[in-house]
Amino acid sequence: MIGTDNGEAISWVQSFQQEFEKLQAEELVTKFFSPSAQLRSCNDKELVGRDSILQNYKNTFPLMKSIRHKLNRVDVCGDVIYAQSMVTYVVVGDSDANAIELPSLAVFERPTGQEQLTSLELFMDLSPAIQRLATVISKK
Repeated sequence: MIGTDNGEAISWVQSFQQEFEKLQAEELVTKFFSPSAQLRSCNDKELVGRDSILQNYKNTFPLMKSIRHKLNRVDVCGDVIYAQSMVTYVVVGDSDANAIELPSLAVFERPTGQEQLTSLELFMDLSPAIQRLATVISKK
């Protein structure tokens, strides 16, 4: 269970995760990423700028039937928010019974008082979700 010491940061992360779960790239990127934001997701190369980040999510979101977050911990150090979550993925064309739950650490850099982040680094092993996607695609 998450504490309430970092109430504003917790609310902001929950809002980000709720928007992410909608799988609507345009809305997510416009609302939460500054124009020159940087994104590094897992082992992928760093993306710089809204256009690159938007294209990344436009390519990725259609592969997912759903994504759900269970926020477990939030810590704040200056302008940096550390959020540990369990993320549940269901790939398109698959049953909810085959959901994949993965631990994740998100490191958000967000200037104090700003709604948009300037940097996001995501740490997680996506290989189980990628393998499941490959399995579902191969059965088509």
